[in-house]
Amino acid sequence: MIVKLYRRWHAVHARNSGLVRDMTMANVHRLFLIGLLGSLVALAHLLNFGLLQPEGAVEALWRQRILFSHTVLLGVMLIVMAFGIWVRQRKITYHASFKVFQTGLLVFVLTLGIVVTVIDQAVTQSITPFILTSMIGGLALFSRPSKSILIFSLAWMVYAISLQRVITDAEILLTNQVNGFTAAALGLFLSFVIWQNKARTIEQHATILAQQEALLKTNVRLEYLARHDQLTGLYNRSAFIEAVHNHIETSSEPGCLIMVDIDRFKDYNDRHGHPQGDRLLVAFAKLLDTHIGNKGHVCRWGGEEFIIHMRKLSLSACEAHAEFLREATNKVHLDLEEVSETIAASFGVTELSASQAGGFDSAYERVDAALYRAKSAGRNRVAVTTLVSSNTE
Repeated sequence: MIVKLYRRWHAVHARNSGLVRDMTMANVHRLFLIGLLGSLVALAHLLNFGLLQPEGAVEALWRQRILFSHTVLLGVMLIVMAFGIWVRQRKITYHASFKVFQTGLLVFVLTLGIVVTVIDQAVTQSITPFILTSMIGGLALFSRPSKSILIFSLAWMVYAISLQRVITDAEILLTNQVNGFTAAALGLFLSFVIWQNKARTIEQHATILAQQEALLKTNVRLEYLARHDQLTGLYNRSAFIEAVHNHIETSSEPGCLIMVDIDRFKDYNDRHGHPQGDRLLVAFAKLLDTHIGNKGHVCRWGGEEFIIHMRKLSLSACEAHAEFLREATNKVHLDLEEVSETIAASFGVTELSASQAGGFDSAYERVDAALYRAKSAGRNRVAVTTLVSSNTE
């Protein structure tokens, strides 16, 4: 039970951690806009209160404090805007310090609202600054619900205690504290709403990306299966023929076809069973693919028959390569169920050229005839059919 609870908690925490990272980066990408709007608001207040002519010492002190608080706001907003520009230009990814920065920004906005509200009590009973900053704090930044509850609760408590020091009328104090509580609750509610909406958007986007990735993998897999033999992983017939046709149509370089048949494969299956026969086919396919590499294409033609397309090789070079493959096949020892056996294969070889009439179909007939002669002559050998000998026949 404890293990299950821990695993569930760990899964939820991992999912929430990823969501918090996404939300943090969403906040960082909005910093330029937040800083710009905040700077404009601060400038507007500085211009307005800078032109205001105070009446008396109380208003003069109030004006001075208001100007100072909005100067601080302007400075902070310029820093926020510069930071947002820096992150965008550098294309910086997530960093843990970003969470501290966004939390500090929310705390600063609410603190500023409290400070300006307290300053305003010298000339008015309005708490508009705290109401506005609560709403802006809830709307401007994506904050995790648990963090928002803590910050807005602390902000209201600081706000309520601060008002006690400047408001002497008990009824006005209670009214402003209740209204301040409503403002903090409204800011918290807005924070919840935009967090949930953004979280839903991020999760939907992640789901879409996951579905697209799964679809892409499925398409890649289907495309692979459409062109490869499922047992050996080699080219299937259609992919092989396409590769050969491309060579014939686009290249004037010589090439050849090698057709291979594992000798006495049916006897091997009868002795060891079809599962072991499949293992033999896989091992033999790996041998061919390893030795051919990027010099050509290897295809499982059907059953125990394989066909190879070699590029840039003359007929004599191709015959030598087929002989090399035959000898390599004889050196293979298959240890299956504590039984070690050597295998052998017969090889047919023919030339392949764009100038040949009939293209691949003609070459396939010749290489099949060569393979037939190799098997008829006793197996485990290489036979060659040239274009000239084919025409002579």
